[in-house]
Amino acid sequence: MNSTRFRSIASQPISEKISDQIKLLIYQNKLRAGERLPSERNLAEQFNVGRPTVREALKRLEAVDLIEIRPNSGAFVKSISASTFEMLLSGMIEREKKNILEFLEIRKRLETWCVSEAVVNATEEDFQTIGNIIKVMESSQNDPEKLKCADIEFHRAIVTATRNTVLTHLISTFVTLMYSMKFFMELLYDPKKNGTILQQHKSIYDSLRERNPEQASEKMLEHIGFLISIIK
Repeated sequence: MNSTRFRSIASQPISEKISDQIKLLIYQNKLRAGERLPSERNLAEQFNVGRPTVREALKRLEAVDLIEIRPNSGAFVKSISASTFEMLLSGMIEREKKNILEFLEIRKRLETWCVSEAVVNATEEDFQTIGNIIKVMESSQNDPEKLKCADIEFHRAIVTATRNTVLTHLISTFVTLMYSMKFFMELLYDPKKNGTILQQHKSIYDSLRERNPEQASEKMLEHIGFLISIIK
């Protein structure tokens, strides 16, 4: 392992900062599943701390299922399990602007396909559900928390209409994580943007009702593109 990837720790709490550095390397895929971490002694030298501090940092990582400590063998990066996926993804997108933009690019591709599938599979009940959500959004323009909840439900309702169970869980996780970030919420929900976002949602809904998959995908692409422009 290249020792230059680590930086000396100068302030408290030291063990937490060490674990955060290693987490970030995992988030960035610079430490990969199955890779063995340096020994405690080696890490202690690289971080310029004592071995007990390193040991505590490794315990923190083991507690969140990111590494496995094997007796007489060392600490190894674990494959990401379903139970840690959401936590890992959240950590990735909150730390760097680049990761947030990459995350939105994934959403753009998934949700444009998702909405075209919803056009084919949506029932009248689905349309009523989405229409009711639009009404809530219209009446919540000055209530950011209520507007956020309606926004999340809008995207969940569309993916539910695809009748694809795996996609439903995936998109629901993505959307919930996105809207849980405080700084993103502050950027997204203000009087200057609320009207634009509402109109985009209405356009997506109208395309769904018209059973027009190409137009629905185009409108979703426009919507996610607008979110990307806010971050940039």
